[in-house]
Amino acid sequence: MSVVFAAVEPHPALAFAIGKKFGTAVERNRARRRLRSAFHDVAKARVLPPGAYQISCSRAVLTSDYTMLATSLDRCLDRLSVRGT
Repeated sequence: MSVVFAAVEPHPALAFAIGKKFGTAVERNRARRRLRSAFHDVAKARVLPPGAYQISCSRAVLTSDYTMLATSLDRCLDRLSVRGT
């Protein structure tokens, strides 16, 4: 999973990079729903700077448990804050 940040939005905005090679539309939508939910749960626990966040992922998002997904997303956001972007 990776998260890219761009400081152009007045509040945290979320976008997904999930192409057709990922799977069917049902699988892509399920991945988006899971990632969106995990992002909102992680965002509640931290102060996110305003901007646009783009998330890309592998098919593991569909099968991993929710706690692991949220932890992975939290680590990605930590790496962003360390890089200073």
